[in-house]
Amino acid sequence: MGQNQTTLAIREAYDNLLTVKGSVSIQDEDYWKKFYPEEKIAYCDFVELITGDKVRKLKEEDPSKLETLIRRAICTLSCHMSSGGLNGFPTQFQVVNIVRLLTRLIPFIFEDHDWDDFWMTPTPVGLTITLPEKALASVAMQGAPMNMRERLQAEQDQAVKDAQPPTNPPPPLYQTLMVALLDLMFAPGFCVHQKKKRSIPHGSEPAQGTRPPAIIDATHLVWYAGIETENVFEERPSLVAHQLECVRLLVTCLSRPLYQPLGAFDIRGDLFASYIVGGYHRHTLPLIRSLSNAFLSYDPVGMGLPYNYVLVPQKNREDLMELCGELFCFLLDFVPYPSPSDPEDATHGVNKFIDWMDSLKEERDFEFIADQMKMLLENPLQSYYIPSSYKSVNCHQQLLILFWRLCETNKAFLSYLMKSGKVLGVLMPLLFRLNEAKTAPGDFGLVQVCIYTLVLLSGQRNFSVHLNEEFDGSVVFENIPFSSGNYADLLFMVVHGVLVADNPQLSPFYELLLTVIVNVAPFIKRVSLESANKLVHLFRVFSSPRYLFAAEANHRLVFFLLEAFNSLIQYQFEGNQHFVYCIIRVRKLFHELQHLSLKDAFPHEEEQVEGDEKKQQEEGAEVDEHQKQPQQEEEQEEGEEVTIADGDIEEKSDGGSEKSNDSDDALAVNVSQQKSPTYPETSTALTRKSLSISEQQQQQEGGQQKGPMFVESSVIVDKSEHPVVPSTPAFIPSQEWFDTWFPDLPLRTILRLLKVLVPQVEDLCQRKGVTHEIEIVEFLKKGTLVGLLPVPHQIITRRYEGVGRSSAWFTSYIWSLIIVKHLPNPTFMDTKLSLFEVKETIIAAIDDDE
Repeated sequence: MGQNQTTLAIREAYDNLLTVKGSVSIQDEDYWKKFYPEEKIAYCDFVELITGDKVRKLKEEDPSKLETLIRRAICTLSCHMSSGGLNGFPTQFQVVNIVRLLTRLIPFIFEDHDWDDFWMTPTPVGLTITLPEKALASVAMQGAPMNMRERLQAEQDQAVKDAQPPTNPPPPLYQTLMVALLDLMFAPGFCVHQKKKRSIPHGSEPAQGTRPPAIIDATHLVWYAGIETENVFEERPSLVAHQLECVRLLVTCLSRPLYQPLGAFDIRGDLFASYIVGGYHRHTLPLIRSLSNAFLSYDPVGMGLPYNYVLVPQKNREDLMELCGELFCFLLDFVPYPSPSDPEDATHGVNKFIDWMDSLKEERDFEFIADQMKMLLENPLQSYYIPSSYKSVNCHQQLLILFWRLCETNKAFLSYLMKSGKVLGVLMPLLFRLNEAKTAPGDFGLVQVCIYTLVLLSGQRNFSVHLNEEFDGSVVFENIPFSSGNYADLLFMVVHGVLVADNPQLSPFYELLLTVIVNVAPFIKRVSLESANKLVHLFRVFSSPRYLFAAEANHRLVFFLLEAFNSLIQYQFEGNQHFVYCIIRVRKLFHELQHLSLKDAFPHEEEQVEGDEKKQQEEGAEVDEHQKQPQQEEEQEEGEEVTIADGDIEEKSDGGSEKSNDSDDALAVNVSQQKSPTYPETSTALTRKSLSISEQQQQQEGGQQKGPMFVESSVIVDKSEHPVVPSTPAFIPSQEWFDTWFPDLPLRTILRLLKVLVPQVEDLCQRKGVTHEIEIVEFLKKGTLVGLLPVPHQIITRRYEGVGRSSAWFTSYIWSLIIVKHLPNPTFMDTKLSLFEVKETIIAAIDDDE
C-alpha cells in the first residue's frame, strides 16, 4: 500500500470513528490497527490527518472511543517492547506511528481537567495483539536442526505470552506507557546500535511504590559519548530520527503544566515526571546520560569545513539537542513528593537526575562539560571571514540553566572551574546574554538565571581573583563602552547596565546585583576609568534623597556600594587610582550624604523656603535638589571643577549619558503620581532565599546590615538612564526610621581618604597647572595611605543558598522556552494553553524566519 493510500485509510478510519454510533470493542484489533499502520507516514501528514477540532469533537461526543484508542495504542506499544518485537521495517513503522499518535492525542487529554484521573485507570489485560510478520528476530542460528528451531520458537512464543502486563493488580495506564517508552528509547536497532545484546531482557516493571533492585549501568546503551561514556558510535540518521520521536513523546507526557493556570497547579504531583526522576525504571541511568550527552556533545561546526551544514543537513540532530537540553533542565528542577519507599520524615522524594549530577567526580567529565559549554555558548557570538559559513545554534538558555544547576549541585565541579580558570569561558557569554536580555519582556527568566549564577560564582574567592585577567574585547556588548580592561570591568559595566535598565521586573534583584559587586570588590586589583565611573554613577543615584526616602529598605543599596568602595580603597588602593580619582571628583556626594537629614525627604517644601537670591544665582542651570554643603565647601568644589575641567571623566567615558554632577536630577520623579506596576510574586520570594550571612559575619560588619534584608516594594519607571525607583506609596519616612540606619553608614574610610588626598590634588593643580586626569592619576599612583585610613574591615562574603526547585517561575520559564523554540511544531500550538499566552506576533515572526 502506498503512502497516499495509507493516509487516506487513516482519514477514513478517523472520520468513521466520529460518525459511527455506539462503542467499538477494544478487542477489535483489525479496526484499531488502522490508526497506526505498518507503512511509513510523514509526520506533517500525520498531524494534518488528526486535527485539533476532530480530537475535541470526539472527546466531547464520544469520549469512550478516544479512551479506547489511547489504551489500545499503549498496550500495543507495550506488547512490542515486552516481546522485543522490533525486527523489520513494518514493525518499526508501526511503532513510530503509535508514538506519533500518542504525541498528537495526549495534549488534548491534558487540556481537559475532567480527564485527570484517566491516567490512573488500570491497564487493560488479556488483549489480543498480533505483531507484524517477522517482528521477532529468529532465535535459532542459521543451519540449526529443525527440532532445535521448533523448541526455541516455542520458548519465544511462550515468552511473548508471559510478557503481558501483570494482572494482580494491573499497573496504572501512565506507568505502562512510561515503561514501554523508556524501553523503546534504548531498544537495540531502533534507538541504539545493535552491537551488544541487553544485559537483562524486557519485562514487566515493579509497582510504583518500589524501585527495581538494580538499575542498568550499561554505557553501551547511551546514545552519545560524553559524560561517563567513552564509547563512540557513528550517528545514523534513522537512529537520530527515532530518538527525536521518543523524546517528543516524553516531552508531551510531561506537558501537563501547560494546561494549568500559573500558580493553580501542583507541580510536584505530576505522575509522569515523578516516575521518571524517581528511578523506577531500569533505564534511568542510560536516560540521564543520553539526554545530557545528546545535548552537550553536539558539534555545530564539525570538521570545520565552510557550509558543511548545507551539504550535510542535521536538522533532526539539532532538534534532538535542543529538546534533550530543555527536557534535562526541566527534570533537574523537579522535586516529587515522598513515595512509600522513602523515609517517613522525608520532605521530598528522590530525584535521580539531581543525585547523578551531584555524584560526578571525574575531572575528565568536568573538562568535557566546561569545554562543550564554552564552545556552544560562544558559537553564535563568533564572527567568520565568510558570512554564514558555519552553523550557528542558539541554545544559550538551556546551557546557562544547566550551568547554574550544576554549580549549585556539584561543589566539585565548581571547585574545578575555579582552579582551572575555565569559569571565564562561561562568564563572558553569560554577561553578554544578561546585557542582551535585560529589557526583553520575554527573557526575564533568563535574567533571573544569570543573576543567580553571578551571585553563586561571586561567593568563590578564586572567581574574584580570575576577574583580574584581561578581556580581549573580541565580542562587542551593546551599549557597553568597553575599550580595554579586565573581566571585572566588564562585569561592573554589565551590572550597571542592568541596574539602570528601564525594566520594573528587575527591581527585586537590585540587592543581588550589588551583592556581586560587594563580593568581588576586595580582590579586584585594577578598575578602569570607564567602570569606575559606572560605579560612582550608581552611588550618585542610590544616595539621592529621592531614592533613599522612596521606600523603607532603599538605604540598603547605599550600604552595599559603600562597602564595595571601602574594599577597593582599603585592600586594593595601589592599583585603583582611577577609582580613587573618581571618588575625589564627586566628593560632594559623600559630604552631602554625611549631612543628610530627614528634611531632605521633602525637597519641594525646602525649595519654597529658600530665598529669591539663591534662585537668581542658579538661574539658567539645573537645580541640584541634593545640595546641602556649607558655602565654603561649595566654593572649593566649584573652584576645582574649573581647574581640571578638561579631565571630566564622566563626559569622556559615558559619551554624555551622565553629562555632569547633576545628572541624577533626572531621577526626581513624582512618587505619588506614578502607578506601581506589578511583577511576579515569586521574584521577591526567591530573592529573599538567595543569600545567607552567618550571625558571626553580621556582627563583624559592625551594624552595617540592620533593617530588612531585601527590598519588598512596588516600582516606578523612570525614562532616563537610572534604575527604577522601588517605592512604597504608603511609606512616609520618619525620624525614628532614619535613626535606625543613618548613624551606621560606613563613610569613615572615604571621608578620611578625601581629607588626605583632596588638599594634595588641589595643591598639585594650582602649583603645577595640571589640567588632565592622567597627570592626577600618575600623582595618585605615587601616593600612599598606609597608616592614614581606619583599620580595614574584615572581608565578608555573602554565600548563595539556592532558590529551591519545582518553582512556578521556573516551570513557566522552561515551558515558554520549549514552546517558543518549537513553534513550527504543531504538537502544542493546536491546543489551548493556560500557563501563558503566545502572541500571534511571535508566531508570525517565526513563520517569516522559516
